[in-house]
Amino acid sequence: MATKKKTKSTVTSAKPTNTSDRLVDAGKAPKPAAPAAPAAPKASTNPAQDYLNTLMGMKSDLTAEKAVDKTIATESAADKTAAQQTITDVAKITTAATGTQFTPTVTPTSSTLDATSKDAYALMEAQFSQWGIPEAYTFFQNQLANNVGPNEAMVLLRQQDFYKQRFAGNIGRTASGKNALSESEYVALENQYSNLMTQYGVSNLANRSQFATLIGNDIAPTELNSRLDLAVSQVQQADPMVMQTLKQYYPNINTGDIVSYFLSPTEALPALQRKVQTADIGAAAAQQGLTTSLARAGEIAANNISYDQARSGYTQIAQELPVTNKLQDIYGVQSPGNFNQVAAEAEQFNLSGAASAARKREQLKQLEEAQFNGRSGATGTSLDRGLQGKF
Repeated sequence: MATKKKTKSTVTSAKPTNTSDRLVDAGKAPKPAAPAAPAAPKASTNPAQDYLNTLMGMKSDLTAEKAVDKTIATESAADKTAAQQTITDVAKITTAATGTQFTPTVTPTSSTLDATSKDAYALMEAQFSQWGIPEAYTFFQNQLANNVGPNEAMVLLRQQDFYKQRFAGNIGRTASGKNALSESEYVALENQYSNLMTQYGVSNLANRSQFATLIGNDIAPTELNSRLDLAVSQVQQADPMVMQTLKQYYPNINTGDIVSYFLSPTEALPALQRKVQTADIGAAAAQQGLTTSLARAGEIAANNISYDQARSGYTQIAQELPVTNKLQDIYGVQSPGNFNQVAAEAEQFNLSGAASAARKREQLKQLEEAQFNGRSGATGTSLDRGLQGKF
């Protein structure tokens, strides 16, 4: 008995074939007609979903029209599995390109391939341009055209010299055992750095080389803000005496480019803060016509004396020293000891020897009072009377 041959008409994306045309099986009723191909999706109000739909169209285009026709028209389980894999690959492409996980909800139609392919290429090109590596567009496009998976394509991309140069900060991070940042994290950190530098008026330092140094040394935006505040607010914009003293104490500091010096991660932030605080102490003394050594200023700074406290303290010392020096000249050997600037600093800033310094000053005061009270008449109006009450 002759067997009837099954026939299968060509399935196109423009118009699905009739059920009876697609499949005729002797002795069997024809299957119900296949539903018409879905219409092109309407514009979505979700930009992320629109972008995904576009990339799905691009992926379908790159893997051939025939694969898309199967995704849309075929009813076999094997083809449905392949179609789902195509959609999964597209989601991976989107995730790899944007750094954000997307889940597809709309299946592309072959009627939208031409338009969406152009849009997809444009979106991908824009993404790489935003990262600052426009040449990655051609590289990534070629990888997809050669059926390289999205994850493998990103691995290969990160091995290219132009990529390593663009994200040079990651090289420093991985070399020191830290994790590399994603492209999106890297660019976001650069933007934060740039904003901070603009706020402090040093936007001329906002460049990729500077950013790479900061990122490679794991300098957080909060630390960058502290470094900029030190260099700009507490030195560059402070009393010129602070800058002068800083240079005097630390000749290796380039005060001509103080901000760049303070941004260099080679010196830790706490060390920079101590140097500025020490310079503040020395500047406060200089403002009152006094001098103090680096070691002495550092000792005072180590006692957590602020710039304002130092200015107040040295103002008081500058007022007292002429009086104590005069009294010591008058009483000579009767003086219990030399009350000099070192003693005055110890008492004023609560340093080592503060108690002894306080006793010396008190004894000078008692000598002055005793001498004053023991005199009368013209003697009582002598120079000693003019010193009375200075303590």
